[in-house]
Amino acid sequence: MEKLVDKTIYSFSFNRPYLRGKPTRRLLWEEYLKKNPDGYRYTQLCHHFSTWQQSRKVHMHLEHTAGEKLFVDFTGRKLSITDPNSGQITEVEVLVCVPGGSQYTYVEALPGQKKAFVIRGIENALRYFGGTPRAVVADNLKAAVTRASRYEPLLNETFEDRTWPILSHRRSTNHYGMAVLPARPAKPCDKSLVEGAVNLTYQRIFAPPRNQVFFSLEQLNEAIHSLLPVYNQILFRNRSYSRKDLFEQVEKPAPGALPAESYQIREFSLARMQKNSHVLLSADKHYYPVPFRYVGRKVKLSCNEQLVEIYSGYDRIAVHERNYRQHSYSTQAHHLPSTHRFVAEWNVERFEQWAEKAGPQTKAFISGILQSKKHPEQGYGPQIKSSDLRSSLFRRTLAGEESRQGTPGKSLLKGAALSELFLPDRAPDSGPATGSA
Repeated sequence: MEKLVDKTIYSFSFNRPYLRGKPTRRLLWEEYLKKNPDGYRYTQLCHHFSTWQQSRKVHMHLEHTAGEKLFVDFTGRKLSITDPNSGQITEVEVLVCVPGGSQYTYVEALPGQKKAFVIRGIENALRYFGGTPRAVVADNLKAAVTRASRYEPLLNETFEDRTWPILSHRRSTNHYGMAVLPARPAKPCDKSLVEGAVNLTYQRIFAPPRNQVFFSLEQLNEAIHSLLPVYNQILFRNRSYSRKDLFEQVEKPAPGALPAESYQIREFSLARMQKNSHVLLSADKHYYPVPFRYVGRKVKLSCNEQLVEIYSGYDRIAVHERNYRQHSYSTQAHHLPSTHRFVAEWNVERFEQWAEKAGPQTKAFISGILQSKKHPEQGYGPQIKSSDLRSSLFRRTLAGEESRQGTPGKSLLKGAALSELFLPDRAPDSGPATGSA
């Protein structure tokens, strides 16, 4: 009877936990033999193990629906641009995008794999295809996936933004109406179409201009885009149609419509509310107001090129136009406590307007107090806040008590008498005072 490989070989020696540290097969066999003295010899074990490995190399054929998925990946090799002044050579990343229904390919050189570059590259691909698929299958690059997982990958926060084009399944309203499906770690077969397109890119995009020198990224992309029509018009092997033919027939009518405006990239940061009812956006070193009841709490800031949104938990508590002026404040009065708003509004014009509501003599009296000091705050600071004025004259005249009664009261007469102390140029019998600001 033909021997079968002992299952303990795989469960104790050849499974993933035992492969930490990159042990050799012989070392694993020696460990196996210590536990199983009557087990397989080394040659026989390697034979059965190779047979078992071959039996696991089975792939599934998938039929891709037009307009369903867009496969995205970066090439392993890189192109380069040369500085025309210094001659310094800088390597650039190359993004490859392939829709599953037609394999119509888009290629673009990018400065790097940062979020902003990846987002703009994918957006350019969508405009090249003229529509949006239902999902994007991306590799586990850091710009898209914060933590890779076979089951629940953690996407980058920018990708989960409710207005971001490539959005996770957690939200329904977004800019481009697509979902993100990260490939499983170490499973290139999940995006085999774009893996094959990467190999063809080396032959049809990288090879033709290999002897040319490019002095800017724009010049390099012009050369790449001039080669794309030729690339996509080559017939499939043993078929009578090309990628372009298939795209025109089945893929182009299927994708969703593109929005008129491009997506504005968002950045996220955390900050703690300061006691002055402001929060600092560290990227710009600018302070934005937040309702004072959130003082001391940790809030999240979401900003694009025009707006800054501030969230406490899942609630948006403030939104402001973005201000790039460093070390300055964008204060708004309605976010401040009522006492702070009252003090912030103290000025000469405000006090004179209040006094004018009570009558011209009261306005002359208040103007006299303010004008008698070297600085206006000396007038409405210790003078107006003094106990005698606050308790009787000042409070009632600003409230307009005499106006409501219809006849001037004693306080108004007192105001007229006191105004004479501050307006010495007024004649005693010249009639009522009509002081001005």
